[in-house]
Amino acid sequence: MITQGNDRKQLLEFLIQRWLLITGLAAIERVYKAMCQFAQENGKEIPPKPLAINVNPCLQIEIIKQHIIEILPEAHFIDYLYESPAPLNPDDFVEMYIADHHQCASKVIDLMQRMKIT
Repeated sequence: MITQGNDRKQLLEFLIQRWLLITGLAAIERVYKAMCQFAQENGKEIPPKPLAINVNPCLQIEIIKQHIIEILPEAHFIDYLYESPAPLNPDDFVEMYIADHHQCASKVIDLMQRMKIT
């Protein structure tokens, strides 16, 4: 993996951009999984799976975050799974999930600037 000098910065920027691009899909995947769990627990029919989540965005985000941590160990604070602070309706969960990931990505960018990875 490329991790030296300007290549390191470019790779980190690419990973962060990819992370932010698929965050909305990951939020939809999390909502879908919660809907499936609710349906199973209540004997309801499982809703059809949205095509957009066939790419496993949650898994992709976890892989991306691990690559960022490999390149920039000081960014270890991004290694967690988002849990909402309270039960939320799907729209609010998606909004909070996306905001949380954008905040984490911003912190990584700030860390890169403080460490003068330019």
